[in-house]
Amino acid sequence: MKKLILTSLVILMGANACLAQGFTKFDCSVVTVNLDSPNPEVIREKPVKEIGRFKVDGVGEEERLSRYFRLPSTRWFVVATLYGTDESMTSKSGPESIDMDLSLSMKRKRNIIASPAYASSETPLNTFDIGRVSMIVRVGGHREMIIMECIGTK
Repeated sequence: MKKLILTSLVILMGANACLAQGFTKFDCSVVTVNLDSPNPEVIREKPVKEIGRFKVDGVGEEERLSRYFRLPSTRWFVVATLYGTDESMTSKSGPESIDMDLSLSMKRKRNIIASPAYASSETPLNTFDIGRVSMIVRVGGHREMIIMECIGTK
C-alpha cells in the first residue's frame, strides 16, 4: 500500500511539473520610441511605434523562440526572444522561468555577441502575468528605445 501511495505521489508531482512548463500563452509586442531630443518633454510627446506583434502558445523547457522585425529606416532587425527553462531561477512558485531578450542583427539570426546592444529579463513562469525588457540603441544616426512587452494568458 505504501508503495502504491509513493508511486502515485511521484507520478502526480511529475505530471504537475510537466503541466506547469509551457502552459502560459504569451501575447507580445515590440515597440520603439525615438530618443534623439535631449529634452525629456519632447521625448514624452514622441509617438510609440509598434514594429511587431506575435503570439506564442507556450514555451517548452530549454526552447528558444525568436521573432525578427525590421527596425524602421535601418538595415537592422530587432530580434525578440523568449526562452523557457527550469534551471536558472528557482522562486517560491517553482523552478520554471521565462527569459525575454532583445538584440539587433543584420540578418534574421540571433547573435548577441555581434549585436550592438543586448537586453535580457528573466521572471518566474508560474506567476507570470506581464513582463517587459527594454534597450537603448544608436543606429542609423538615431537613438531609439526598443521595448518588448509580453502579457501572459492561460
